[in-house]
Amino acid sequence: MLPLILFIMLVLANGAPVIACKLAPGLWPQPVDGGRLWRDQRPLFGNSKTWRGMVSGTLSCALFSVLVGLGVWFGFWFGLLALGGTCSAVSSSGGWAWRPAAGLSVLTRFLKP
Repeated sequence: MLPLILFIMLVLANGAPVIACKLAPGLWPQPVDGGRLWRDQRPLFGNSKTWRGMVSGTLSCALFSVLVGLGVWFGFWFGLLALGGTCSAVSSSGGWAWRPAAGLSVLTRFLKP
């Protein structure tokens, strides 16, 4: 049961920022990277890493964690570390040098008969 709970928490951490952006687009839209850019002028953590997303993802994990009995601090740190890992992955890859849907076109080539 724990693996399912952790999977749901990962989905919440990454899905809550998308919903928060739709519900409150003007709330904390500042980028987590503070506007810092790579040499090629792309944002350090990509275009979509905002404080609104960090807060909403972390709080959604904390709330869910309380509901399933794991405690608020477990959920808080789980959400924060999951989103922090996403930021560091984007940063270490050079700010996602590919288009978001580029991998999908490769996948569709294999699915064609």
